[in-house]
Amino acid sequence: STRVAGGIAAGVFLDGCASAGPTVYRYTPAGNIIDLYLNWYPELYKTGGAVELMLTGTDKSIVVVRVAIDRFTAVSPVCMHQGCKVALKENLFRCPCHGSRYSLEGALIAGPSEKPLVSYRTEYREISLRIFLT
Repeated sequence: STRVAGGIAAGVFLDGCASAGPTVYRYTPAGNIIDLYLNWYPELYKTGGAVELMLTGTDKSIVVVRVAIDRFTAVSPVCMHQGCKVALKENLFRCPCHGSRYSLEGALIAGPSEKPLVSYRTEYREISLRIFLT
């Protein structure tokens, strides 16, 4: 199903992706801002819920996690060691290639990576979440 936010075709659920990690949605950002209307993303209703946004027209994606009733994180799922895609497991991002571990905020917990995940500023607005891409 296609979802519309701010007059722009925003999300398309990709069937079959939920079992391998967060539900994946295609998303077309308006410039450098993503506005998620939380009613359209039921995975984010509860603390610990997550979605992955595949940004249309790019090779980038962002994983959004609700870490508290009023707080969200948004990070790139690309390990900073050698570019493998991290997996969200047991409240951590883990790299399946070489074992780096990151917090839900993207902070490096254990290497071999020496850098945190790329993270994006979020702003929670009760019914929506704004993610700043710059």
